[in-house]
Amino acid sequence: MLAQVNDTTAPKLEVAAALGPYRPIGVSASSNNRLFVSFPKQAKNYQYALTEIINGKPVPYPNEEWNLEGKENSHFVNVQDIFVDTEDNLWVLDSKPSAAGSIFGKDEKSNQGQFKLLKINTNTNQIEHIYRFDDLDKTKSGLNDMRIDHKRNLAYLSDPGQAAIIILDLKTGLTRKALTGSRFTLADPDV
Repeated sequence: MLAQVNDTTAPKLEVAAALGPYRPIGVSASSNNRLFVSFPKQAKNYQYALTEIINGKPVPYPNEEWNLEGKENSHFVNVQDIFVDTEDNLWVLDSKPSAAGSIFGKDEKSNQGQFKLLKINTNTNQIEHIYRFDDLDKTKSGLNDMRIDHKRNLAYLSDPGQAAIIILDLKTGLTRKALTGSRFTLADPDV
């Protein structure tokens, strides 16, 4: 008779990176264990928006140019969320809400938000597509988190500025709002 062995020891944890004063907001890993980390621009200690951890150190990703200050169309303004999908594409939500769309109040001077969703192929390190949300009301939006649905070719993004879910068609680039002001998109006043 064979006895079952129940190994109750947990695997040993390893430090992937020590980031010092930098405060990451997003972490995602590819199928071959490449580790990507994003950092908000609001942080006092800010160096790069998006990095890949190589030998324990953050390296600007997909390159240094995208991580420099510059034109919003070709540089990150505030990477909010990252997600590696099952096809090893890194999705990057670059989101700087307008003053009205910010969950932090109206202390900013900008009345136009800046949003883009990038699809980066981690096998080639090339940006394959940039969605710019041209039909989104950028005076009220504050895109925050996202998920990708490959079966339906859709992206779902939370928009606390409009208390809604934004649904992006990945084929056409068009958006629509759902659940606006519903109990699913508003904070529960009793909590």
